Amino acid sequence: MWAITAGIISGRVVAELSWPRRAGRLTGLVRGAGLPVARARVFVRPSGAVPERPGTLVGAVESATRDSGRFELPLQLADGEYDVLVLAPDGRWTRHDVAIVEGASVDLVSDFPAGPRIRGRLLDAHGEPVHGAC
Repeated sequence: MWAITAGIISGRVVAELSWPRRAGRLTGLVRGAGLPVARARVFVRPSGAVPERPGTLVGAVESATRDSGRFELPLQLADGEYDVLVLAPDGRWTRHDVAIVEGASVDLVSDFPAGPRIRGRLLDAHGEPVHGAC
């Protein structure tokens, strides 16, 4: 399907006939230790625009994961390279490079490894276990 772009420049009607570019979609799944991560925030910007760590992301397109861990970007992306930053509710984050080529759709899987676990016993001043502390 052809696209027509028209406007008025200096009192003259100017029109351009062009073949519209195809656009791709970005969807994905965010997991932590193999389980879906709900309410993770997903930021997408053209390649090179996302800092190496979370901070100011002015102009980024944002989405959030559902309870299933799935997300869908609310708009289509033109061909090109994009940086994707995924921020889990617990503060962990990861970054991905994604390329949209010829309007293809990309389904990204972002896995967070299991976080560290702390294990131990809470003792009082006499070395006795503190009951009900944990």
